[in-house]
Amino acid sequence: MCIEELRWKIDQIDRQLIETLAKRERLVKQIHGIKKRRNLPLYAAKREREILANTSRMATIQGLSVKTVEQLYRIILRQFARPVNVKSPEPDISENPARHKRKCI
Repeated sequence: MCIEELRWKIDQIDRQLIETLAKRERLVKQIHGIKKRRNLPLYAAKREREILANTSRMATIQGLSVKTVEQLYRIILRQFARPVNVKSPEPDISENPARHKRKCI
């Protein structure tokens, strides 16, 4: 495989990463809207710790630097935690298997 083909593959992965971040942001906005309507604080320290623990575990399994992944997720969490226009389109959840559905509180 030549360099151009490998770079094309990297570009495709970058596109997928951006699309995934956009999906994540839409979900965070929905959560912000729910929290705002219920007068709940936007920041949830326990949830942040869970996310960092889960992503660190996934990084370890994939052979990635836990420190690097943690730094990336801290940036992601801080950027998406800011309350911005909480009205957003519904995300496409058709790819989510039913077994991942949780009871809403």
